[in-house]
Parts: sequence; structure tokens; C-alpha cells
Amino acid sequence: MNASDILREITRLEKLLANKGFTAPKIEISVGFSTRELTSNISYKAGGSSEYKFIHVEALDGFESVIQDTEDYINGLKSVAEIQRDAFVASVGRLIDQGRDIGIEVDFLNPLVDMMGKLSHNILEVEA
Repeated sequence: MNASDILREITRLEKLLANKGFTAPKIEISVGFSTRELTSNISYKAGGSSEYKFIHVEALDGFESVIQDTEDYINGLKSVAEIQRDAFVASVGRLIDQGRDIGIEVDFLNPLVDMMGKLSHNILEVEA
């Protein structure tokens, strides 16, 4: 794998991050001669926060290995839309619990509980 191949792979991986809805995706691969490691430094923004991940492989495993491990990490990330949906569902769940805690009548809560059931069902179908 030559420098052009590595740059092409880095560009492809940054596009994978962008396609999941993350902004400012950046991937750098470095060689640690003293540690005999290849390191992939992944950074991106999710909402207002910056996220960072370092992936290390043995240098003898080659650039293909660090690129594959980086791709596996990116593929395992939830998209920004999935993160936002999960946060919304959690917020509605807390709201229902809060209503029960303060004694809001069941007739008022039933539509919310039904909505949570539908959202949970949809999430299970989408992720399955």
C-alpha cells in the first residue's frame, strides 16, 4: 500500500463519517517508530461536542489493518439521526415516569405510553 492508496482510504473513511451526519470528520494515520504502532486518530463533531478515538495496531500488521479497524469503528457508530431519535425516546420515557411520580392521571398518560410503545417497536424494526 503506497501513500496515494493510504490517502484515498483516509478520504473514503472521512466520507463514511460525513454520511452518518457527523461534521468536521478528520482522520490521521501516524507511524510510531519507538512504539512500533500505527495509529488512526479519528475526530468528528456530533452536535455541539467533539469526539475523538484512537485506534492502535502493530506496525507489522500494516496500513491495511489500521484502515480496516478504523472502518469497523465507523461502521459501528450510530448515525446522528439515530442518536437524536434515541435521545428523544429517552426524554419521552423520563417525562412519562415524571408524570407517574407526581400522580398525573392514567388517562392523560396512556397516549404517551402508546406512543413510546410504537417508537420502541419502530426502533427494534429499524435496528433488526
